[in-house]
Amino acid sequence: MEQAFPERSFSVYRHRGALAARLRELGGEAHPGFLDQKEFFISVLRAAEEPLAALQQEALRAVCAGFLEKLGRGRVTPELLEEFKDPLDKLLSSGDFLLVEGGLPGSPEVVRARLAALRPLSIAEGARTGTLRDPGGERLLTEAYRRLGFDRLEKVPPGLRGDAALNELVLRARRSVAEYSRLYQVEPSPEETLTPFSLSRIDAALGACYRLLARLRTMRW
Repeated sequence: MEQAFPERSFSVYRHRGALAARLRELGGEAHPGFLDQKEFFISVLRAAEEPLAALQQEALRAVCAGFLEKLGRGRVTPELLEEFKDPLDKLLSSGDFLLVEGGLPGSPEVVRARLAALRPLSIAEGARTGTLRDPGGERLLTEAYRRLGFDRLEKVPPGLRGDAALNELVLRARRSVAEYSRLYQVEPSPEETLTPFSLSRIDAALGACYRLLARLRTMRW
């Protein structure tokens, strides 16, 4: 019996559904069994990273495969190069993007080798580990941090101290991310995908969450 849709499409659908579920959790009640809002927040963020990374890798694969197909048919034009570079810019670090861009005029063998070696940029991982050094990723993270209103959360709420203040700030952060990402929380259809633009914005939002948590650790409660 044939599958309803290809295995790769099913994988994308599964990861898309998992990411949507994690984003919905950010706006819901903290599950019992967690010590506080911060522990729950970190758990959901980490759980969201895996399906997001899988979707970024699949998006990169699809973009490169489409370009190589047209390259093999000899239909590459300046317009096609620009069309190809736009989604790549949303998925790659600045350094990798420049490396690929510089190799596009080369032979098909050079282009294939460079595309095969690519890995998507993960803003969330870079922010979590403190290793984000990419200017483009840093720009997106800074923009997301501002849009989420996290700069305003870097203050102790009036009348609250200690764990109560921290829990309140983290709860506000969760709700802000849930509101910001509400378009990506719906249960997907099997044919639905997320664009490189959308993936980069979700990635930046998760990265902003990790940066907020790092800054909260330095605050006096």
